[in-house]
Amino acid sequence: MNILVSAIVDTITLHRTSLRSLCVLVPLMGLSWVLGIFYVSEDLFFIQYFFAICNGLQVIITTGNSS
Repeated sequence: MNILVSAIVDTITLHRTSLRSLCVLVPLMGLSWVLGIFYVSEDLFFIQYFFAICNGLQVIITTGNSS
């Protein structure tokens, strides 16, 4: 009985972790692509910096390393 309960709790924890990761990564990746698409003019050079920052955050968040 305890094994079944433990398996259910593990499954719920896995789903919560996956959902939390999805809620963080999807907007971040989407924002990065939108910024990359809008960088069509040399006058909008600051968008390139935001694009690079978003891509860097993707690496930090997906690997779990902050250093």
